[in-house]
Amino acid sequence: MALQQYLSPQPYEVNYSVSYIFTTPSGRQALDLGWMVVGVGPQNYSVAVLRFGGVEIQLYDATEGGKSYEAICAMGRCIANPSRSVELPVDFKSVAVSTAGVCRHLGREGALMKASGVPELGLLAEVAKAHGVSLNATADAEVCESKGVVLWLRAGYTFRVGGRDVKIEIVMNATRLGPYNATRHREALQKAKSAQQR
Repeated sequence: MALQQYLSPQPYEVNYSVSYIFTTPSGRQALDLGWMVVGVGPQNYSVAVLRFGGVEIQLYDATEGGKSYEAICAMGRCIANPSRSVELPVDFKSVAVSTAGVCRHLGREGALMKASGVPELGLLAEVAKAHGVSLNATADAEVCESKGVVLWLRAGYTFRVGGRDVKIEIVMNATRLGPYNATRHREALQKAKSAQQR
């Protein structure tokens, strides 16, 4: 959301579908994870509904007066997420970014950006090593951006485990682009703030 706020010259709301692709030497599995709405304007907001193993998780993030409020909800209960604990920080040993041409989506033309790098796996690599597994990884991403709006994004990690490649990809596709929605901002802010008080 911060990248979109920085790039966008005007307020907007964009809806995304979110999916996950898991590829191993024995096959490929694609899963629909859910959807996300992002609003960028006077105050920013995002609402996501994601499904994992039969459980639906709602994520709310909204800003007010320069402060960000976040909540994670599941099975009718919400908790605050002040430290962004659901994010998995990934540091990179090296990264290369390049402009790769032109892309088109939802009738808009944009710039196609590509990035690749080597993630620092830290604790994950140490845990794997303790179990006798050598874990190496590479990362790559493609983003189609038009006038500050991310139209689609594909980010993938390829792990080499025991001489075999396993790839995990997250794919986000814009399904609708429209005007900023102040009502949705208020709803996301109310939900995120109410979790802070528990």
